[in-house]
Amino acid sequence: MHFLADFKGKVVAIQFWAGWCSPCLTEMKALAPVYKQYKSQGLVVLAVNLRQDKETVSALAAQLKVPYQFLLDEVGMVADRYGVVGLPMSYIVDQSGLIRSRILGESTAETFEQIVRDTLHSDS
Repeated sequence: MHFLADFKGKVVAIQFWAGWCSPCLTEMKALAPVYKQYKSQGLVVLAVNLRQDKETVSALAAQLKVPYQFLLDEVGMVADRYGVVGLPMSYIVDQSGLIRSRILGESTAETFEQIVRDTLHSDS
């Protein structure tokens, strides 16, 4: 993804989600403390909403109150490029832009933190 160039040198978690996916919403809330803990070390979380409009996503973002950047994938082009096969689905991208992990299904805070910590401290 060309937009990842903006985050070179950072570990980026790309979370694909939708408002109708209750495990997605639960996961986003559960992972927020991990993001807060590691953002000063270079973690960025991009919550990519799949096939919903801006108004719907804005309302959901306000309701969730998580500190992530929300992006829209209204036609599913980004999800298609990443090979998203279900929701929630997350990718962890290292500092050089390489996908290091893929999580299909709801992740726990512990699993997410371990992957983030390993990626932040890897010698990519």
